[in-house]
Parts: sequence; structure tokens; C-alpha cells
Amino acid sequence: MRKEYLRFAGAVLVLLLAVTLGAGPARAQGVKDLVVNVVYLNVKPEANESWVVTFKKHFEPALNELQQQGTLAGWHLFVPGLHHPGNAWTHALVLASKDRAAQGVMEKKTREVFAAIPAAEAQKFFGAADPAKHFDDEWRELDLSGVKVPEEKKDEAKKDEAKQ
Repeated sequence: MRKEYLRFAGAVLVLLLAVTLGAGPARAQGVKDLVVNVVYLNVKPEANESWVVTFKKHFEPALNELQQQGTLAGWHLFVPGLHHPGNAWTHALVLASKDRAAQGVMEKKTREVFAAIPAAEAQKFFGAADPAKHFDDEWRELDLSGVKVPEEKKDEAKKDEAKQ
């Protein structure tokens, strides 16, 4: 049973990596190095407390260590303040890696944490979240320093002011 959960976790991480490396819209625009991943989870209400305890016990120390090392610019675990119709998630884990290489280090550390969770605890942890409602997003910050705003010609600006 633990192997199934580890395969699921590994598949999620592989999918996350595949999606992030193939991200199209960000490549078309100038972006900064920061990579923000959002992992959306749907944790069953009856398992919420134990899921959060397991997350805090195993993942918080690892993520804090990565942040102290400078690999992560930051991380947060969120619950929705408003539930819009169609929202299928109860928790969002936001991970901000300083760049693609740091993202790889973070993913490796996360796999190590998954593998180190005792079998019974891992079974409860992974069983608490609905894999069919899990999805990931990646966000890249636009680098506005490379965007040039054309200057208005003074004559055109004066004409526009005169019309008003």
C-alpha cells in the first residue's frame, strides 16, 4: 500500500516537473528567475486535522530548511477564505523557488520527505487527499524592467489637452 502512495507522490512530482519545464506562456515573455508553484489539494473534512499535523511534522521542517538555505524564497500553506462555486480544493501549498535549479532541489527534498514518512502515517496522509481533485499551477513573475513604454510626443499631448 505504501508503494502505491509513493508512486502517486512520485507521479505528482514528475507531472509537476514536466509541466514546469514545458511552460509555454512564460517563455514568450520576459520573466524573472523566481518560480512559484501552487499545489492544490482536496483534503477530506474528517481527515483535515491529522493531515495538517502530518504536514507540519514532516514537511514544515524541510521547507523551512530550504528557505533558510535560500533555495526557497518562501512558502505558505493556505485554506480558501472564500469558496467559489466549482472550487475543488481545501488547501493550497505555495512554494516560491529562487530559480529552476532551486526548484529541482526543492522537489528532490520533497521526495525524500515523502519516502521517510512511516508507512501507516503515509497511508493516512495520502489517503486524506482526493487525487482526482489535485492539480498544480506554476506562476512566473514578469520582468517589467525590460518593458519599454513609449514616450508621448509633446505636440500630440498638447493637442489632446486642448481638446478637453
